[in-house]
Amino acid sequence: MRGQIAWLIPQEGVTYGLNYNGLNVLARRDGIVLMLNKPGEDAGWNDSSEVPDHAVAAEAVGVLQELYGRMARMQLARSS
Repeated sequence: MRGQIAWLIPQEGVTYGLNYNGLNVLARRDGIVLMLNKPGEDAGWNDSSEVPDHAVAAEAVGVLQELYGRMARMQLARSS
């Protein structure tokens, strides 16, 4: 896998993956993987650095928060 990845704690019952607005999310038994590919699929290519980039991880979490926020608003609108 190329680029920065961030890990969220595992959540029971979360068994899916998704791609949204340049963010790839994959649920695994040992955690939920987030990888932001906004610059393109070649992001991180030929980058040998293994230093975590907190800003990229925070941006990935922000994209996921935005998606779940949109989903919650849609659900509220449907129930009204």
